Amino acid sequence: GVTGVQTCALPIFPLWIFTPIQALISVFLQIYLSSKYGVMGIVIALILSFLLTVTWALPIFAYKKLK
Repeated sequence: GVTGVQTCALPIFPLWIFTPIQALISVFLQIYLSSKYGVMGIVIALILSFLLTVTWALPIFAYKKLK
């Protein structure tokens, strides 16, 4: 049978867009913040790159697709 996951699954297209953008933001932030804060700057850069891309973009995409 068909499960709920299969019927509600959204296409992964937005990941193809946002993953490279997130990676670029992450690299630039890691270079910049690691020079100022060391290893903690790398962690902060990873968190920021996630917050600046995926945390807002995917919910918006999902809302538009499910609407």
